[in-house]
Amino acid sequence: MRRSIVFAFIARYSINAINLLMAAILARLLHPDEIGVLAICAAIFMITEALRDFGVSVYLIQAREITPAGAGTAFTVMLILSLGLAGAAYVSAAPIAAFYLEPRLEPVLHIAALGFLVGPFLSPSLALLRRDMAFDAIAAITVAGAAVNLVAAVVLVLGGAGYMGPAWGTVIGGLASTALALLYRPQLWIFRLTLKDWRSVVSFGSCSSATAILNLFYMMLPQLALGRILGFEAVGLYSRATMLCQMTERTIASAIEPVVLPAFAAEVRKGNSLKQAYLRGLSYMSAVQWPFLLCLALLADPAVQVLFGPQWSGVAPLVSIMALASLALFPAFMTYPALVSVHRVKDTLILSLVVLPPCIAIIIGSSFLGLSWVAASLFLTAPLQIWASLTFVRRSIPFSWREAAAACRSSALVALATAAVPLVAVMIEGFRFDHPFIAMAIIVPGMAAAWVGGLLATDHPLLSEIGGRERIRSWLGGALTPRRRRPPRAGPARP
Repeated sequence: MRRSIVFAFIARYSINAINLLMAAILARLLHPDEIGVLAICAAIFMITEALRDFGVSVYLIQAREITPAGAGTAFTVMLILSLGLAGAAYVSAAPIAAFYLEPRLEPVLHIAALGFLVGPFLSPSLALLRRDMAFDAIAAITVAGAAVNLVAAVVLVLGGAGYMGPAWGTVIGGLASTALALLYRPQLWIFRLTLKDWRSVVSFGSCSSATAILNLFYMMLPQLALGRILGFEAVGLYSRATMLCQMTERTIASAIEPVVLPAFAAEVRKGNSLKQAYLRGLSYMSAVQWPFLLCLALLADPAVQVLFGPQWSGVAPLVSIMALASLALFPAFMTYPALVSVHRVKDTLILSLVVLPPCIAIIIGSSFLGLSWVAASLFLTAPLQIWASLTFVRRSIPFSWREAAAACRSSALVALATAAVPLVAVMIEGFRFDHPFIAMAIIVPGMAAAWVGGLLATDHPLLSEIGGRERIRSWLGGALTPRRRRPPRAGPARP
């Protein structure tokens, strides 16, 4: 499992670095309202993607055994849905553009609909690789696809394609990933057209896809609502703020989650309890996400200037608000894998139906008050979601609230120790960073040192996953902890 997590981290870090680089380049080549057009298109197709997947990927991962009929049925269902949804998206492009009063949306949606047809050939292959814990192959495939996407998008924008360049880049990157997946796993039997096992696929997929659609709609709702109420420039600003605040979630949680589901499912098949693994996950994630978000809230202004340039200064206040509100979301990445692995996939749908409607009402209401209110609404919606999620998880994986708090106690101390460095910098600078590149080059290494020092001081469980106390001490040359002398060996001395 650790080997799989290492490759998952390599893939996720690499992809996020590539996406961050692309965002930084495009932020300097495109106007915020053009970024907003792309963000609206991405939001629409992320929701459509969840509907197209229909839980097929998760079905292939958690099934007790994979048969040719089962794999063929999964592919056939996904292909039928892809053709139907791509056609619907193509036809609906003009009405959607008219709804948003933005004609530039129509050609972008047409391009995205074309790229939508790649999915049925890529997703099943990646799902079977995940089931086999072959995350080294997945890393190579997905990183290569992201790199092709970056190069194609930038070249097309510089070549005069404008805001349509990133849309074509996504299509080209998807084709590259599919070609690599088929080269690595040329098992064409999974692409057989059949509906023999449609009952089991539809039974599982209906709950899984409904849950995914509801959650993705909720995630994309601020951008969809802002585009109609406050305009596309507001969408561009909010999407950049969200990208920064979700950096640890996209880098850490999204790297671990593909490993967590098959690993949890394997433990359940063996008859083992998930309690200790779940509490350990809370401890690990809080030790990473809390320090990052606290530091980001303090350093929002220089971080935005370094990544996106001074023309995006309006993003910084949103980042500060959303980073602090996102502190509550650290357990979110384990909710779906935990419930699915214990065969409570229906609970994921019930949970979404219970908690998302009031959150949606809060977001829509706040959007009429302004962009800052939309960001601040996260202070209400995030704690509500996590409280409901933990309540549902505790029904299947019994643990007390006190045990959950105890698992995160050391992480809180680590977060405070790490945030002390940017706090001092902010106090010295007087909340101004006239030279953001120099400031970040000085502060970031100090934060990293404080984070490692906090882990050592609290003897955090995460130390065992990043090398252990002794290895970290050897890396630091004994600067933080004095070395112990080994006692002399017993026995006669050598002549």
